[in-house]
Amino acid sequence: MPRLLTLCLLLITIALPSHAEEVVKTIAPGRKIIMSDSSKQTLAMIEADGTIAWRYKIGPLHDLHVLDNGNILFQKNWTHILEIDPETDKVVWEYHCKPTKDGAGKVEAHAFQRLDDGNTMIAESGNARIIEVNPKGEIVKQIKETKLKVQAQIMEDQVRVSAKKIDDLQEVIQVLKQKDLGVELQFENMRS
Repeated sequence: MPRLLTLCLLLITIALPSHAEEVVKTIAPGRKIIMSDSSKQTLAMIEADGTIAWRYKIGPLHDLHVLDNGNILFQKNWTHILEIDPETDKVVWEYHCKPTKDGAGKVEAHAFQRLDDGNTMIAESGNARIIEVNPKGEIVKQIKETKLKVQAQIMEDQVRVSAKKIDDLQEVIQVLKQKDLGVELQFENMRS
């Protein structure tokens, strides 16, 4: 498949395919886009002419990415993350979020992102952790080893860590400064 060119990735709730052609022509003329329709529980790749090139049945969706190789990284449901080749419908990578023994209940993958080294960073609620999972599906890094009561969430290119106690946040900063995460870290106080 030629490299998927996307002007933008959209997570919008519309009735597919009835409005797909109009949306494609006004937002991304000449480009493919990817859309989610929560009412039909469907993820779809729409061609420039408005036809549906690929679709997949999904449940609730927080996040979705078209990768450089043309594959699609998305959630099938709150806990199951898939990478699928849309040309073959083959699952080429997957990860199931599961509660840890010290987790706080229901687990959801709130956000995820494929990293340059091929690993996938995942922010989980319930377990209140950010993990890095390798292509084999193994957790290779995590921010929770401290047992501090903090919440973490991925927001575009930033990770936001929040806590009730400022001392817990300071300790997380110290722990992160000591680890080799392979990226330059910057810390910003978001309190006004």
